[in-house]
Amino acid sequence: MRIFAPTIALVRRISGLVSRFVIDRRGSFVAVFALSVLPLVTIAGAAVDLSQAVMVRARLAKAVDAAGLAAGAMQNASVQEIEETAQRFFLANYPATELGVPASLQVSVTDGTINLSANAALNTLILKSVGLDKMDVGVKAEVTREQRNIEVILVLDNTGSMAGSGKMNSMKAAATELVNILFGDDAFHPHLKVGLVPFVTSVNIKREGVFDMAWMDQNGEAAHHGINFENEDGDYYHNPSLGPVNHFALFDAVGNTDWKGCVEARPYPHDTQDTAPSNSNPDTKWVPYFWPDEPSSGGYNNNWINYPGPHWNKAEQQRDISHYSIGPWSIDETPKSTRGPNMSCPRPVLPLTNNKQQILEEIDLMEPHYNSGTNTALGLTWGWRLISPSAPFTEGGPFFDEDTQKVIVLLTDGHNVVVGQNNNNKSDYNGYNYLSNKILDTQNKWTAASKVTQRMSDVCEDVKALDVRLYTIVFMLNNNEIENTFRDCASYEQNYFNSPNGQDLKSAFTTIATDLTKLRISK
Repeated sequence: MRIFAPTIALVRRISGLVSRFVIDRRGSFVAVFALSVLPLVTIAGAAVDLSQAVMVRARLAKAVDAAGLAAGAMQNASVQEIEETAQRFFLANYPATELGVPASLQVSVTDGTINLSANAALNTLILKSVGLDKMDVGVKAEVTREQRNIEVILVLDNTGSMAGSGKMNSMKAAATELVNILFGDDAFHPHLKVGLVPFVTSVNIKREGVFDMAWMDQNGEAAHHGINFENEDGDYYHNPSLGPVNHFALFDAVGNTDWKGCVEARPYPHDTQDTAPSNSNPDTKWVPYFWPDEPSSGGYNNNWINYPGPHWNKAEQQRDISHYSIGPWSIDETPKSTRGPNMSCPRPVLPLTNNKQQILEEIDLMEPHYNSGTNTALGLTWGWRLISPSAPFTEGGPFFDEDTQKVIVLLTDGHNVVVGQNNNNKSDYNGYNYLSNKILDTQNKWTAASKVTQRMSDVCEDVKALDVRLYTIVFMLNNNEIENTFRDCASYEQNYFNSPNGQDLKSAFTTIATDLTKLRISK
């Protein structure tokens, strides 16, 4: 910046005036008073003009920084394209109505560095009286374009509460904005991959072309497989000789639907860990989500077969598998309200990809799903599994790679919920099955929700320990407890966002996208 050179000249001129005034004591009192006022007015005028120069410099610096970041975000662009982009952003941030116009920007590009300098001429107001008509103001900046790889997983709430107040559309618009900022004009970004985890109380992992049945407990050997269809002795109800019920066999028996792809939580501690599925341990594999046909009365939410058998008690009726192959089946898999064995199962995850259009399409296809509740712990855990290099999904690079920044963005509009019911199930079916099965060591819905929140907090710490940058967002939520939990979950406090409306949510995603460009103003 060059505003200090004219300041020195100004000081010298004022000093000269004061010196001459001190030496020359002749003249009347009026003359002496007039001469004494001149240096004081000049000094005051210098303060006014210098304050304007400082203001011009601050505005110039802001415009230059914006131009540098915009130009640096361009991938595989020519020097001319970089220069044109920088000029456009500079002028947008330093309009003609500003002081110090016209201003000029110079841009030079060398390898991964962009050098920018801007100059403005400020017409003085007071100092012109001592011969200083203009003050030259200049700033310089150097932007280093880092070619670091970025992997981003968006873990987004698709529960029924997102259907209200335009929340789902706001979330989709904000996520789309983030993707557009990160990708820019690139259809396939060479240094960027983005994945998506839509979650309710379970997550759908059946992504075509990626999913592998080897991840699944196909033989019904996992600890919780089929527990809704066994009696107290662990026998297959009404037919003990056939062994435990296999959910895949039940889906085969149902005439007009297939397993959509949601899974139950694995037994503790694998439920919230990135343990790879192994043939040597069935509990490391996933049990397919199968919401049983529930009785038609008594506070149940998912009656989808006209039960043909004798009138046993409701618990026995639900356990009986003989009617699954008989029907008739009344199944609806169109959200928001669904019915059947895949009830409340969202769209499948999208593993890490550099295909911008595919990411945008999947964001647009998300829909809220009523019933079952909210489980951020399982949603976040699947975010971890998608960004991990180990099975089941292997699209992520290695952890602690200095050339790759791994990122998870977790958003919810509410606290964790296990939907309780006053019947033998004690709850809706969910990622942890029914409360009656005590997989969370309780049949109380509030205690169960608290345990899910604690599991989420544990996953946050596990993920951050792997050098994954974690951003958390609460949306249209007024709950101090969950707000504090999400604040603590984020990598840093500035990575936590409380978005009370759609515009704030968009701003949060824009801030995250800008942060993830990984550009550095080095000078």
